[in-house]
Amino acid sequence: MADFEAERAQFEIVLDTPKPAACSYVAVDRLAAKRFSDFLLDTEFEERRIAFLYGRWSDREALGSGRAGVNVDVVYEPPQECSATAMAVANDTAAQAEIERAGTIAKSLGLTFVGFAYAHPPRYHLMEIDELSAIVRHRTKAIAADSRAADLFVGMRFRPVYEDEPIDADVTAEVYQPTEQFTSLVTERGEALVDAGVIDGGGHAGFTQESGLSFKVGPDTKPTADASYFFARVHDLAKPYDPPPYGSLRAAFPAANRGAPLRKFHLRTFLAKQREAGLPFATTIADFQLLLHASAFLPAQTLSRLCTAVASAGTASRTVRTEREAALKEAERLLYEYAGLDEGAPASAKGPGKSKAKKSKK
Repeated sequence: MADFEAERAQFEIVLDTPKPAACSYVAVDRLAAKRFSDFLLDTEFEERRIAFLYGRWSDREALGSGRAGVNVDVVYEPPQECSATAMAVANDTAAQAEIERAGTIAKSLGLTFVGFAYAHPPRYHLMEIDELSAIVRHRTKAIAADSRAADLFVGMRFRPVYEDEPIDADVTAEVYQPTEQFTSLVTERGEALVDAGVIDGGGHAGFTQESGLSFKVGPDTKPTADASYFFARVHDLAKPYDPPPYGSLRAAFPAANRGAPLRKFHLRTFLAKQREAGLPFATTIADFQLLLHASAFLPAQTLSRLCTAVASAGTASRTVRTEREAALKEAERLLYEYAGLDEGAPASAKGPGKSKAKKSKK
């Protein structure tokens, strides 16, 4: 009997009670979140949508003190293949090349991969196992680049606000962290783990019949388990967003991967409007989407210098300022040439442009 019990225990997953989330808060740049939310509203949440969150961790010393958190500076929508029932990052060569460039730009700006965001068509159950598994897979990639992701990487769910909810908004966001037990299940038994659908109003996990695995809750063995066993919620989303030292990035250039690809005329129109508005090039280029678009044709060295120039705004060092001005000037010339615009008197060289920028800022 003891041998039988020991053998059976090998096929039973004893469920642990979820611990509180290690990340205590998430603060998101308002414009970055609004751009993603507005697109979801425009498409009426008909399909799922995913995004990578780039930002900065709080100090590691804050772990365990209730103050460790994340500031999200960029919500980047990678090339993706989504429908009403499925979501995946595109895996072709061009898509992976763009994602790699996005990661390089983020790193040059002092940002790291801090979270995975997703949205889905309206529904009342909270979480699906496929969504939690996606968070785990991206968290694993983030940990390989930065060990702090093991504690602070988050999953952010954007969803519509329903009529019976006391929330004064059309879209709301919730933040979660998968438990270590669920992470182990995905990494060690991912092929056997399946989404068991909605049971009693909640998403459930199950195992393939071939695996012979089951869940154990107390003395009972069950074929499925409620998804609530596998995640903890980050409740504090009210902490003020703290921008990087060089200031918040703009969210003005059209976002990529929203249908028709962005082309040269999009860049030409955008640059012309920025110049007409009198914005200095240093302000115009401090835009993640614009940097990403430019990364497809700018030489790698020029792009690297440009990102460094954006990240060094406000520095007191004369040497750094000199290099920054040179990098901005070179990038400005190449962008105007590529867009087919007469560089003429670019915005950064116009005296009156500064006063116009101040007025629009007010």
